[in-house]
Amino acid sequence: MDTFNLSSQERNASARFADSDNTNWTIVKNKKKIVKGIWSFDSERTYTNLAFDYEVYINKPECGFFKFNKKKDILKLYVTGLKGCYEKKATKGNKQLIGNSKGVDFEDIFDSNIGSFDITGVGSSSTSNDDCSVEFLYEFGFKTSSIDDSEPYNVELDPRYMKGFDMFENKMEIIGELTSPTSLTVMEFEATFCV
Repeated sequence: MDTFNLSSQERNASARFADSDNTNWTIVKNKKKIVKGIWSFDSERTYTNLAFDYEVYINKPECGFFKFNKKKDILKLYVTGLKGCYEKKATKGNKQLIGNSKGVDFEDIFDSNIGSFDITGVGSSSTSNDDCSVEFLYEFGFKTSSIDDSEPYNVELDPRYMKGFDMFENKMEIIGELTSPTSLTVMEFEATFCV
């Protein structure tokens, strides 16, 4: 006779991988149909050097730009591979799309011209009959400032950017996983679910 474990469990947790204390975005062009801006922050990434089997920590600026189509309510968020973060030239050089948002009106927050942002990861897992399923969502949240307590304007991020995988490592030279201010890597965050 089969036996069933009817116990079920749900878990939700979040982690911040960049916080508004060292992040900023700035509008560089605000036209009738398009808003264009740049963003940057001092990132920390971690990877394992396989040749010598030790962890490497990289602190450096990461930056990019965003374009918001006011008429269509479409925002596209890019990372760039050009040195010169915190400057207008961050809009040039190699670029890679890391997220987009449709149907959200960002125009209100871009009236501020400058602001900060958070990069967060949210995980949720559900366990039933010893089967565990998990989902992760990574978001770039635009805010007016570091003390803005209102809900941020979020753009879902490509998880490969968070982990420095594929074209981000090869084309953009973004190496390693984003690491939180408390030294938690993206993979360590994900590993806390379904254990």
